[in-house]
Amino acid sequence: MVNALQGKSIDGGVYSYESINPKTEFIGYIFGDDNLIDQFEKKVFREESTITTRVGKSKRTGYGSIEVSKNVLMKNSIINF
Repeated sequence: MVNALQGKSIDGGVYSYESINPKTEFIGYIFGDDNLIDQFEKKVFREESTITTRVGKSKRTGYGSIEVSKNVLMKNSIINF
């Protein structure tokens, strides 16, 4: 039996993972001081516009490969939601 909230097997039994379908896209924004955003961009992306990394559990067994792209950088802009 699996405790889904903790992501652990309850009695030493079989465990399982839930996954997201390949090619699922998520869009997000990072807001902050221009200087901090510049530092973040240089540290994470270096000279690239897209990076590939891994997230989540079992990263070393082939799960969790993601591609992160920076698309639009808007400095000093006001965004209305």
